[in-house]
Amino acid sequence: MSALLSFLTVLVLVVAIHEWGHYAAARFFGVRVLRFSVGFGSPMFKKKDSAGTEWVLAPIPLGGYVRLLDRRSAAELGEKDERTMEAQSNWARFVIYAAGPIANLVLSSAIWAGIFMYGEVGLAAKIGAVDENSAAAHAGFSAGETIESVNGTSAPLWSSAAAALVDSALGGDAAVVQTDRGEREIPPGAVSPSDVENDLWRALGMHPDTSYRTQKVSIVIANSPAAKAGLQSGDEIVAIDGIIPESWRELESAIRARPDKQVSLVLWRAEEGIGEIRTETRMGSRQDGDVQVGRLGIVPYFDRARLDE
Repeated sequence: MSALLSFLTVLVLVVAIHEWGHYAAARFFGVRVLRFSVGFGSPMFKKKDSAGTEWVLAPIPLGGYVRLLDRRSAAELGEKDERTMEAQSNWARFVIYAAGPIANLVLSSAIWAGIFMYGEVGLAAKIGAVDENSAAAHAGFSAGETIESVNGTSAPLWSSAAAALVDSALGGDAAVVQTDRGEREIPPGAVSPSDVENDLWRALGMHPDTSYRTQKVSIVIANSPAAKAGLQSGDEIVAIDGIIPESWRELESAIRARPDKQVSLVLWRAEEGIGEIRTETRMGSRQDGDVQVGRLGIVPYFDRARLDE
């Protein structure tokens, strides 16, 4: 029900902005607007303003319309011909007709700008796995539950949950974590400051859910071992050194475990109708704390169908 209400709210907003574009352009060129309607059907609300425009809200939110003065209506209302749509130049009529889609374009651009300027994007705080006998396991965490807040502060993303847990760990305080399955408490001293600096989640024994990722490659970083091996965007890694990963996390673990080693990859390139491709490359490496880990130079593809679920 909430999804339906959200959809209808957005639909009404889009329709209203679209029709407002036509309305504003018509008023700019001096064309009288007889009716501004959002929705179809018998009006639930209508009111006429001082300019003679009737504002209408109807119950079926599948569209709307702006009724402009034409010569027939002008004759009936005793209105001046110069205020009709037909009396306008070709340029003016074009602008009035195009103003609706342009208004929607401006709206979508503003929404995207707002998301990039003020929104947060990241990995959802959903737990994919919990190590046995770890601090997270002793605290009662389990795979599949979602972190909602830490010490009363909303933490919808894996990164925001980590920041709140780091503050608790460094402060020597217990962390009260609210999940969709209940409240969990991580006692003080469960992880040390050095653990926090290296990898808080591994120290706690908790791993993010990456089931919405596939082993499909989205981006191949230039001059990386993957690029030198000929990997392309859209390739799916079927196996690495004979190991068949079932998730991107397993593939990532296999890559990290092979710093500066020659590896064999089996790829699937469906876009070109090619089945398995066998390629070999020397794995790169990077410093991760005090250890060297493997680096291939690829970014995962996010499966939107699974993500939306």
